[in-house]
Amino acid sequence: NWFVNAVVELKTSLSPQDLLAECKRIENLLGRNEKTSADYKDRTIDIDILFYGKEIINEETLTIPHKYVHLRAFTLVPLLELIPDFEHPVLHKTISELHNDLENPEMVFLYGTRVEI
Repeated sequence: NWFVNAVVELKTSLSPQDLLAECKRIENLLGRNEKTSADYKDRTIDIDILFYGKEIINEETLTIPHKYVHLRAFTLVPLLELIPDFEHPVLHKTISELHNDLENPEMVFLYGTRVEI
């Protein structure tokens, strides 16, 4: 199914765990139901933390960098627009390099324009 994906860069005083809790709170406010199965289901909203600076976190409820960020064109294409020279802290490749490494890039279309706030 088609979907809209967006990437944002933000500054926060929240810890990664508190940021995750806030993302879950926003998802719930917007009608996202908790996962009830491992199967993929369309959802109203899905907020993921792709990176948190150069931090590496491997916890039961939080993995940073996101474990699939380097495999998905729908995350790499918008990241390429935002931070092409950012280096993945585990793979030690830039977003540009990761994008070039994609074996099966999905169809991703840029929509709208970049906005600096």
